[in-house]
Amino acid sequence: MKKYFLFILGITLSVSGYTQYNPKNRKIFQLSLVPGISTNGLHPGTYRNIISINLLSGYSAGTDLLEIGLISNHTELEVRGLQFAGIA
Repeated sequence: MKKYFLFILGITLSVSGYTQYNPKNRKIFQLSLVPGISTNGLHPGTYRNIISINLLSGYSAGTDLLEIGLISNHTELEVRGLQFAGIA
């Protein structure tokens, strides 16, 4: 009985954490010159991108597949995949 309770509790907590993610703030592709001058607008730190190309520098909440920056990339939460930057 205790095993079932812990299993149900674990599933409930993992699902509740997953549902806090807002899918409206997810973009397939993002292109930026510098943070604030990008396809994600003035608040790029609220968007999670699948692919992100940053001509000079970029800023996002997260990236799921690929992020490339000529100078630097700044990711608020996490990168799942590859991230390349020229300097930082």
